[in-house]
Amino acid sequence: MDLHDAAGQFNLSWNDITNITGEVASGRDLRPIVFEHGNGAPSVIAGASAYAPDGAALFWLIRYYWRHPEARGELTNGTAIERLATSSVTAA
Repeated sequence: MDLHDAAGQFNLSWNDITNITGEVASGRDLRPIVFEHGNGAPSVIAGASAYAPDGAALFWLIRYYWRHPEARGELTNGTAIERLATSSVTAA
């Protein structure tokens, strides 16, 4: 999966991710989405609020697809965008 934000881009395999959190060690990023993996320092989408209101919906959407690989086909058929727009994924 290719991820981009204002600070840069990175590529991760779903299988490489060990956890997805909303906290960075420095505590300086507003609403980050942090991808922990075994390849060194975590990868971070800084300021998820820029992509969705308050960033919470985007955080839960990404976590949902990480935890439910059987549903990742939704990432290609428009369902994920609908879920994001309606905030229909929470604490999944």
